[in-house]
Amino acid sequence: MALSEKQMVMNIKGRINDELVPLKERITGLERAIKYADQEQFEGKCVRYRSLMKRQLVAMREYADMLEARLTAVEEFRAA
Repeated sequence: MALSEKQMVMNIKGRINDELVPLKERITGLERAIKYADQEQFEGKCVRYRSLMKRQLVAMREYADMLEARLTAVEEFRAA
């Protein structure tokens, strides 16, 4: 049984959202962890760890942006 175009778009959007929603939650958690590390300082002992968390945060935000762009592209495809 072939999927209709609408069903196909809905499936794609669902898979993207399944990935995007938990990613955004992880980004929020990581932002909190970085803020906590910045506040606590740990006498400068966690500078490398904090730096790695910030790099991970940048990568996660870039990936979330890419997923949102894909979601927009799917929506535009459906509208066309």
